[in-house]
Amino acid sequence: MPKDYETHRLLGVAAGVQGKHQQAIQFFTLAAGIEPGNADAWFNLAVAWNESGNKIEGKKYEQKALEIDPNIVQKRSRPGGQ
Repeated sequence: MPKDYETHRLLGVAAGVQGKHQQAIQFFTLAAGIEPGNADAWFNLAVAWNESGNKIEGKKYEQKALEIDPNIVQKRSRPGGQ
């Protein structure tokens, strides 16, 4: 299993695009564990939980991302945001 953030992030994105939300959650959880200070990592996890239908978990990880970067939502909603 790869140990770098970007690989797990990309695998999570690929799983999410395919509708494999639980798999995306697993990859994004690994990515966040590798870079726990990365707001994007936690925001990706929040999005995956929301897309899986679990809004409570989604909100929890969104809050974690906001603690790290209070502007993460605005950054991600811009064109070209991750």
